[in-house]
Amino acid sequence: MMKPRRKPRPHVEIPTASMGDVAFNLISFFLVCSTAAVASGAKVDLPKSKDIKNLGKPPGIVLSLDSSGKIMLQGTEIGLSDLELRLTSLIEAAKSPKGKQVLIKCDQVLDRKKFEPVIEVLAKCGAILVLSGETPRKSGAP
Repeated sequence: MMKPRRKPRPHVEIPTASMGDVAFNLISFFLVCSTAAVASGAKVDLPKSKDIKNLGKPPGIVLSLDSSGKIMLQGTEIGLSDLELRLTSLIEAAKSPKGKQVLIKCDQVLDRKKFEPVIEVLAKCGAILVLSGETPRKSGAP
């Protein structure tokens, strides 16, 4: 029996000139998405005050406490018992004092019995607290 003769296949070269552009766009996309994911977290109704100032770029560590007392660190739910360990590792990894800042988003209806233990853990870890709030809307504004 005779083997069928194979036809030579033409050599096709895959264009790779735009691969760098594609990689750059993918990296940019994931950086933007990961920053948005960290900024999100628990649904928090922030306290309102007319004395709130905008401090510019928010700190890299975000801690949220919702109305039920659920703790979210960097967008991930965490228990009070695990908070100290995780927070200590984040603060120790910080290369500057600004990296030790922790943005706290605490729901305005949360009882102090639920948020005071969290504040104590933050103080024990050496965190610099940055509290979050909103300015009240002026009457007649949408």
